[in-house]
Amino acid sequence: MPDGIASYNYNGTQYLFTANEGDATEWPADSDTPTRISATEIGAIKGGLNPSSPAAIFLNNATVNGKTPYDKVEVVSDMGNEGIYMYGGRSFSIWNASTMNQVFDSGNDFETITSQRLPDYFNTNHSKVAIDDRSAKKGPEPEYVTVGQVGNKVFAFVGLERIGGVMTYDVTDPSQPVFANYFNPRDFTKGLETDTGPEGLEFIPASSSPTGLPLLLVANEVSGTIAVLQLNVTKVTLDKSVLELQPNGPSAQLNATVTSVGGGADTVTWTTSNNTIATVDGNGFVTPGAVEGTAVITAISADGYGVAEADVTVSHSWNLTVMHTNDTHAHLADVARRATLTKQVRNEVANSLLLDAGDVFSGDLYFTKWAGQADLEFMNYLGYDAMTFGNHEFDSGTKILADFVSKAKFPLLTSNVDFSADANISPLLKVAKTIKTSETKTTNNAGVYPYIILDVNGHKVGVFGLTTEDTFETSSPGKNVQFNDAATSAMATVANIKAQDVNVIIALSHLGYNRDKQLAKTVEGIDLIVGGHTHTKLDTPEILTDAHDAPTVIVQANEWSKFLGRVNLAFDEHGVVLADQLTGSLIPVDSTVPEDEIAKGMLAPYNEALEELKQQVIGRTTVVLNGARNDVRSKETNLGNFIADAMLYKANLIKNADIALMNGGGIRGPIDLGEITMGELRTVMPYGNTLYLLDVTGQEIIAGLENGISGAKLTDLPGKFPQVAGMKFKWDPNQAAGSKVYNVEIKTDSGYKPLDLTKSYRMATNSFVALGGDGYTSFAQAIANGAYHEDLGYPDYETFMEYLTSLGGTIAPVVEGRITERAKTTGSSDDDANTPSADTNNGGANIPTSNVQPQAAVIGTLSKDALQVTQGSNAAGQTVNQVTVKSEDLQASLTKALSVAGANNHVEFIIDMQHLSGATEITLPAKALNIGNHKASQVTIQIQTGDASYSLPLHILNLSNSDSSSNISVRVSITPVSNASLEALKIKANSIGAQLTSGTALEFKVSLVTGNQVQELNNFGTTYVSRTIHVPASTDLTNATAVMLDITGELIFVPNVITSLNGMQAIEVKRPGNSVYTVIQYKKSFTDLDGHWAKKEIEAIASKLIVNGVNDNQFAPSKDITRAEFTALLTRSMGLTTSTGITTFNDVAANSWYASTIEAATQLGLVQGVAPDRFAPNATITRAEMAVMIARAIEIVNPTAVSNTNASLNKFSDNSSIPQWASAQVALLVEEGILQGNEKNIFAPSNKATRAEAALILQRMLKNINFSN
Repeated sequence: MPDGIASYNYNGTQYLFTANEGDATEWPADSDTPTRISATEIGAIKGGLNPSSPAAIFLNNATVNGKTPYDKVEVVSDMGNEGIYMYGGRSFSIWNASTMNQVFDSGNDFETITSQRLPDYFNTNHSKVAIDDRSAKKGPEPEYVTVGQVGNKVFAFVGLERIGGVMTYDVTDPSQPVFANYFNPRDFTKGLETDTGPEGLEFIPASSSPTGLPLLLVANEVSGTIAVLQLNVTKVTLDKSVLELQPNGPSAQLNATVTSVGGGADTVTWTTSNNTIATVDGNGFVTPGAVEGTAVITAISADGYGVAEADVTVSHSWNLTVMHTNDTHAHLADVARRATLTKQVRNEVANSLLLDAGDVFSGDLYFTKWAGQADLEFMNYLGYDAMTFGNHEFDSGTKILADFVSKAKFPLLTSNVDFSADANISPLLKVAKTIKTSETKTTNNAGVYPYIILDVNGHKVGVFGLTTEDTFETSSPGKNVQFNDAATSAMATVANIKAQDVNVIIALSHLGYNRDKQLAKTVEGIDLIVGGHTHTKLDTPEILTDAHDAPTVIVQANEWSKFLGRVNLAFDEHGVVLADQLTGSLIPVDSTVPEDEIAKGMLAPYNEALEELKQQVIGRTTVVLNGARNDVRSKETNLGNFIADAMLYKANLIKNADIALMNGGGIRGPIDLGEITMGELRTVMPYGNTLYLLDVTGQEIIAGLENGISGAKLTDLPGKFPQVAGMKFKWDPNQAAGSKVYNVEIKTDSGYKPLDLTKSYRMATNSFVALGGDGYTSFAQAIANGAYHEDLGYPDYETFMEYLTSLGGTIAPVVEGRITERAKTTGSSDDDANTPSADTNNGGANIPTSNVQPQAAVIGTLSKDALQVTQGSNAAGQTVNQVTVKSEDLQASLTKALSVAGANNHVEFIIDMQHLSGATEITLPAKALNIGNHKASQVTIQIQTGDASYSLPLHILNLSNSDSSSNISVRVSITPVSNASLEALKIKANSIGAQLTSGTALEFKVSLVTGNQVQELNNFGTTYVSRTIHVPASTDLTNATAVMLDITGELIFVPNVITSLNGMQAIEVKRPGNSVYTVIQYKKSFTDLDGHWAKKEIEAIASKLIVNGVNDNQFAPSKDITRAEFTALLTRSMGLTTSTGITTFNDVAANSWYASTIEAATQLGLVQGVAPDRFAPNATITRAEMAVMIARAIEIVNPTAVSNTNASLNKFSDNSSIPQWASAQVALLVEEGILQGNEKNIFAPSNKATRAEAALILQRMLKNINFSN
């Protein structure tokens, strides 16, 4: 009884192959059939045999004490009493299918071979290892058989179900099989954790194999695995898998590569499946016949095992497949998948090209860091045949572009861009030439050509390029690059190509989809337009016809390497596109496509180099920042507002700007809710345009706004739409051009005022727009007319980050109605551009407000000219810069700043000492600072040195309570630690596996000095004071944190965030007291967190020295945490100073490890006892108790934090079980995104909290209150 059957035809005779497992009858009973079981053992039936039968005589001779060695052998019970019958031939057989005569049986081969190869496991079972376990049944049990052709040989593969493995026989001649091999991948020491129990086999020939060698798939029933076995035989590969030839046309060469096994010959024998279609000689030259059709050319290795095939089509038409990309904008993350697809397409077709329609530059960090060279390496590797220039190729000027062109292994094409006067590109200009696509690509082809002729396997294809004429205003090509009319240039170029006897012509067009359609209709002779610029997604090719009904195909592949475009063209003998044979699609470049290993390896070092830049967190947003292309190019968005606000903020600090304008096209995408990383920001703002100031009249502003909104209703949205700050306006798209904008108002100290057309306003914008980019010619004209203008040199993304930092690192900008699309109505005040609107910001300073959180209005500065500097020394022998300020100068400057700020705005008053480094102390007359309690709460004095800054809220000095402030001075010092202390810090850091960051160990002090008496201030209550420490630019801040040295000599965490100060990277330290602070690099991990849901958060907070493991390697995330343990973690998180010997609670011993932390938390109001005199330190903390403590910490830092209790708690299905004493705090944490409940929306307030939950909630709290990045 065979368990597997296969067939094979040899010389016209069909043969069957059977795997002879065999089995007894074991059918259970049903309604129609009684039980039928025929399986039994010899010992059970031997007594019923005819005593004279040969079977009975054989068994009788082997009987000892009534038993034989064969009693346990499985046999059949229903075959009479004259003999004994066993199922299971333990072999495989070959049968003539016509006669069913057996022509071969393997006999006892399988047991003989397995006993020799695996003597310790002979006839073992598949589910257990026991020698001889299956000998009494069906032995190795042949389960399945399949047949496969390898080269010019045929093999039969037989799976052995019990012992495992596959027997292989050469059955090329079925009447004379030859054993070839037995392979068994089973590991007998691993039980079922190995490949065991082969049940099914599937053969994959070399021609279909991804490795180019034959494969055998083995389905293992018992282990539930699939094994892929490869036949390591000679491998033959051809340089082409497809040929397309014309009847009686020229021959084509096929080249075979032989990878032999065992040092065999590397020659092949060539054959054809149809001599009338195509013949092949001994060298692989394929010659087409006179008849159209297809044939298969086969190359077989000398040993007969290796084979490769090529499909040959002979036809009068000619097929060409064009792969195309456009607007990739440096998106290289999936380039290895693009490489896979290009290789697959080339392998499928005989004739192919790979072309790009421009805008490889700008848009992603790969360009930011490598300026196109990373893209170029992959374009060279993929074998691009040609490319044209997009407008963004000019974003960094022609010097960067020239570097790209000179290193390309493909030509750059343009018919309408004149580089002849450009010093960088002109040396690279070349005349048109013919390039054979079959030849190895080198930089010999580098250069800028008007067109080229590509020789594709003997067929000539003309290719030229076109670039949008408005590139001079949308990018930065420089004044020496001229852009000519595209259509006129195309007509001339097509004529030149046709003069070369070329009738297949392709245009690479960076004009945009609508322009491409016009081009197809107006310029005769173009067969294919590969488009770009408008990022259009054409899922299938479009066909348009010109005036003579000649077809032109248009394709475009969307953007950002999301797709590889493919269009399959067929041409008649005159080069006319055969529309009925046209096919094409966009192939997704996504995770379903395997990565090309070579390209993947090339990309790896680029990704590694970008990782730290991309991962750096620069802030947080509590709303999605809308930078969607269709929105920022047509209306006000919250991200557009924030970017414009950032420009105005920076310009306001330096040159008192009035307004800001950002072009929507400079915003390249949205930013998701949550952390904002450098990678996101640089993707959104990729161009690095610098902050630019210029004075413009009201009329020039109107002209600029008219330009900006002029494209907001077009299908192909241009990038000129204005995102603004410091102003607002309305516009009516239905009005005539030049009259669409109205009711323009400028924000002033006293509210919004109508725009004065003759008045001059100072505008902040980017360098691209200021110089007339995106059509803002009125601004460029203002510069040409001699108006004030200045490039401040600050890159746009740095301005973004600085403003973000100034707002505390967390933002939530909104759409404010700065830009309103509204129809004009006759007689309405809206018709009057000089009519002010209602003022909702009376009395406010002219500072943009994109964040609902309070912000400092930095409007006071005391420069170094007002300072007197002398030098002295301190007790440690350090040279000290001793700075004093005249009382009247300080008081006058501070009073002026307060008057400008108004009654309700905060003043950050800067004392600029950036020119001083090293130990510095400044003495400020208290009399000048004594401005009253109310005003003192408005003012923060920020003292800036070359090493750090100290932001000192004036109210913490309590100067208004002193009657003798005229005799008091305030001394603030920022001092690098002594060499001895520095060495001690390094040793301490090294002892925990951390590294001290150079130049960051500083001591901050504030003292009140009265005569010779010095009172050091070291406790600011609940006021967290900021100090900012500069960090060397070369420092990687990924694992950086600020620490201080506590009274026990231990390094402990201090709340801190990564920031920047005066253009330098820094760490902002926040704490209600003074100390020695420094920055360390430290990363902690635990072995028991692999795969844990909170691994990232736990290790992040452990790397800040807030939580510890239960030992050095384990964290025990599921272990309960006590009230004392959580209080200690919360105290550390808040950077609180602890003291010993004091305790409020009777059950907290003064000498206990947790006494000082509980006392510190109690004094700050973070914790309370379970009773007035009892804390229950060793009780496990509940989730509700933990929530209350966290909420109190947030309320200390942000006293205005409030919650909508009912609405917030409704998300929990068990909200009724949340105690009343905890409901407000739980609600607050829900609203802040700190508490979320489980997947069933259950909060479980009484459940015990675990160490993992504690670490997670602390990490979220720190980010929420901006105490950690």
